[in-house]
Amino acid sequence: MPFSAGHATMSADNRYVTADNPVGTWYRGCSWQVMFYDRVTGRIAFPFYRNDPLCANDGRWHNHPDPHPQFACRDRYIVSTVNRADGHMDLAVTPTEPLRRLTAPAAADGRDAFFCAFPAEASPMTVGGRIVRQLISATTAASCATGSATRAGLDVWANAREYATLTCNAYLEARLAGHGEPSVSAMCADRQRAMRESLDRAEALLRSRREDGTWGELSDSAMITAAFIAGVRKGRLDADVYGPAARKAWLALCGRFDGSTHALAPMLWCVNAMLEP
Repeated sequence: MPFSAGHATMSADNRYVTADNPVGTWYRGCSWQVMFYDRVTGRIAFPFYRNDPLCANDGRWHNHPDPHPQFACRDRYIVSTVNRADGHMDLAVTPTEPLRRLTAPAAADGRDAFFCAFPAEASPMTVGGRIVRQLISATTAASCATGSATRAGLDVWANAREYATLTCNAYLEARLAGHGEPSVSAMCADRQRAMRESLDRAEALLRSRREDGTWGELSDSAMITAAFIAGVRKGRLDADVYGPAARKAWLALCGRFDGSTHALAPMLWCVNAMLEP
């Protein structure tokens, strides 16, 4: 394997490896990462890029709290332990299907080629897990303080162009699924008009990017990036044009994302757009 590992197991067909590795200096209760490796493609994904250390390196912990990831249920899941900074441990059950897609060869039409083999800190699984943990933490804190999770402060603000881009994308999804159509002819005409408007909007946004590939404000940029990713993966946007743009924007967003609450949902939309079938 092209990486060191503390513990490793293989899938039944010997193609996939799940392994753990200490982050930094090893000690009982240190920070760990859990990896998923495709031996055929040589690609790696991280269900957990950096777990919190269970305790300080002071020699007081004598148990064996390493993750020990294992394939389970005919390789459909990876089961491992997860350290928490409060001194507790959880059991993690991670589906392997998204990991298989992340480490698979690029699709024949190239649509998914731009959303694979990210650096570990930009892996959709890693970023998504970080956001979900923050959402849970924020809503729990708000519930304890006010008795209601509605005051968690997880507001999402955006300009009209970002909402319009995402709304147009969602509208096209509904049209393609045939929801609420009065007739086939009306659907075709309406969809063609929506597609033209969507392409015009995408072209305008492509021209207005900043040097780093984003559109300025973090949540705005994440919403546009989510729409670009979905458009490329669904075949509505030219993969050769918008695929590199979406990838560049995502990498820039991961470098800027500081956990601010107003960007959590848009960042999670990007993750979902990359991971959904």
